[in-house]
Amino acid sequence: MELVTTYPTTTEAVSEALSTVISLETQYEQERGKPMPSKNHSIIQGNAYFELRNQYGKQFDIYPELSLDLTSGGAVPDICIYDKTPRDWQVDVIKTNNPPLLAIEILSPRQVFDDITDKINQVYFPAGMKSVWVILPKVESVMLFRPNEKTKTYNGGIMQDTASGFELNIDNIFM
Repeated sequence: MELVTTYPTTTEAVSEALSTVISLETQYEQERGKPMPSKNHSIIQGNAYFELRNQYGKQFDIYPELSLDLTSGGAVPDICIYDKTPRDWQVDVIKTNNPPLLAIEILSPRQVFDDITDKINQVYFPAGMKSVWVILPKVESVMLFRPNEKTKTYNGGIMQDTASGFELNIDNIFM
């Protein structure tokens, strides 16, 4: 379903339009536990997935929007990376309880930054993850979070994450 912007002309129509948008966002948020992404969010997610898949796809599994059911809580990172596993097209996994090697979150326009940092500190790190990347579209930056370390921010070039062993050309995700 595509959301098309129309401009209601009566108070009743405005109220109805707002309640439709609110219910759509609520349904999306309930299903995924995070705000509805935007066009820029989608472009960045696609670019980051493409970069990581090209660089690491033979050695690792790269998943967009995989539901995690970790001992410390549930989450749906925008991208996560796992060790490569054999494919079984007869058996599918709806949620996994294995923490990924790396989770990547992309800040959505309506998302509160504290919600992401809370998820990192309350869900990802307690599950044993060594690092999490947060992509900030408006400032074209990537933040690298590690437990008990200062957060690092990268504004371009190659970001190297020694904890996970992955790197990313930041310039290529903002093109």
